[in-house]
Amino acid sequence: KRMKSDLPKVLFPLCGRTLIEHVVDHARQAGFEKIVVVVGHGADQVKAVLGDTVQYALQAEQLGTGHAVMMAKDHVQSKHVIVLSGDAPLLTPDTLRAMARHHLDRSAAATVLTAVMENPERYGRILRENNAPDGRVTGIVEEKDANPEQLMIKEINTGTYCFESGVFSLLADCGRSGSGRQNAQGEYYLTDALAAYYQAGKTVTAAILADPHEGDAPNNRVQLAETARVIQQHILEELMLSGVSVVDPHNTYVDITAKVGRDSTLMPGTIIEGSTVIGEHCQVGPYTHLKNVQIGNDVV
Repeated sequence: KRMKSDLPKVLFPLCGRTLIEHVVDHARQAGFEKIVVVVGHGADQVKAVLGDTVQYALQAEQLGTGHAVMMAKDHVQSKHVIVLSGDAPLLTPDTLRAMARHHLDRSAAATVLTAVMENPERYGRILRENNAPDGRVTGIVEEKDANPEQLMIKEINTGTYCFESGVFSLLADCGRSGSGRQNAQGEYYLTDALAAYYQAGKTVTAAILADPHEGDAPNNRVQLAETARVIQQHILEELMLSGVSVVDPHNTYVDITAKVGRDSTLMPGTIIEGSTVIGEHCQVGPYTHLKNVQIGNDVV
């Protein structure tokens, strides 16, 4: 709704891929062999983009994040499961691997990926024993439910988790017993799983992001443009480190799906989109727009 569009948010284009394609690609690069995408609104559109590269679980009724995770139960046979948001494209494969190691090394039942923000507005806050920075995680409180003291907490929930596979039964029990919170729409919070594990004496941990903005998910088109700028900077930096000259990075746009050969130069105003391939020792631009084309070596 915040995007003011009929298109599902996860399908918004971002530097040559949709938001969810970035997430799926990073999960695959992190080494996660089985990827299950929970679909609801716009399910057919999502399936048309991702195809048979992933498995799907249908959430016919939109009953919240906890309910969405429960829908994937029949697809999961592993001992642990990582839960990712389909609209958070900045989390890197290295971060996902580090989170999984953190979870396994501590024999945790649940791990939440957190960030420390100077301005934590809009985010759920991480609750710890004795309010100590190194205290055990006891739960998560949503901003609208937080008291004044909790609103002062700067450690926030990024919406990324690692659980032992018993989380599916735990969520079902929360629903049956009524111990899980419900909002006005009757939705269940996935965050309640952390408090339930803590109350059961299980280990609940937090893996803290070094870059607090890596967990950002764009909620409107202004934030989408900011996210695109971050990804575009990474794309151009990788090109330059691989031997491509970019004369004016602030005025050059290259999709993540495009390839540029070493010793080539991208002049100001260059836009390279889609599956474009540019050979070695080429000069492109200034002010050239290429999309889905192939260019050989030594072309100006």
